[in-house]
Amino acid sequence: MKEDFNIKVTVRNARLLEAIRKKYESVADISRKMGQHHSTVNSLVTMKIKPINEKGWTNLALDVAAMVGKEPENIWPKYMREIKLKKASSEVLIDLDGVKQIMADGSSEKTLSQLSAIKQFSAKLTPRQRKLITDRFVKNQTLEQCAKFFGITKGRARQIEGHALRRMKQRAVELGYGERGKELFED
Repeated sequence: MKEDFNIKVTVRNARLLEAIRKKYESVADISRKMGQHHSTVNSLVTMKIKPINEKGWTNLALDVAAMVGKEPENIWPKYMREIKLKKASSEVLIDLDGVKQIMADGSSEKTLSQLSAIKQFSAKLTPRQRKLITDRFVKNQTLEQCAKFFGITKGRARQIEGHALRRMKQRAVELGYGERGKELFED
């Protein structure tokens, strides 16, 4: 089936965004009141820049925290301080069945997360590998169902899946996820 739908997933610091929205109309509003360019403050929200450097909290992070009336530690817990994303959003194309599943099973966050990970880490997969991984992990199909679709044995489907997962692990490491990237694919 043709992939007629485009879903865009954007990653933002929810703690910071919520604090901004409680006191200001938008990121642009707080930026104006701080005398900062919108894109500068938005870089903190979308985690394209870190709130800390080798000397501690950046002036921008301290200023934003003060503007929203929060301690920096409450906006950026330890596990979020070192995150620096190359891109804050990802798009994925899906077919009608994928949209129906997202809307029907009530686990849209999990499904969107899976779609985004598959999109990001599957750049070096063949179309067949990508289809098999999507069917297995997004559409929850069995190896038997995938094998039947491709007209291959269950064993061959398992081989294709294993090869694809190894390539995705490698891609995660290449994208800078390090050992964490490998853990994304562990059982």
